[in-house]
Amino acid sequence: MGTTLSRSGTTSPIGKLTRPLGPYKVPEETAEILEQEARKAGLNLNEFLRDLAMIRAHGEDFMVNLHRHRIAVVLGKVEE
Repeated sequence: MGTTLSRSGTTSPIGKLTRPLGPYKVPEETAEILEQEARKAGLNLNEFLRDLAMIRAHGEDFMVNLHRHRIAVVLGKVEE
């Protein structure tokens, strides 16, 4: 699960982010709610929607374990 800098082409531990989904049109109220939720999470809207889609596609447990692994690698507790 190697993660390198975004210019290397690997911006996600799941793999290269190459396939766009969208753009989608939603009601103004929906957009405002999602933008507010993204701000609360400390993310921009695109990051928030991408993470939401990935959690939905792969499951919460998978994503939590993925981030735990990344943290362990950064702390030097796991070999890549």
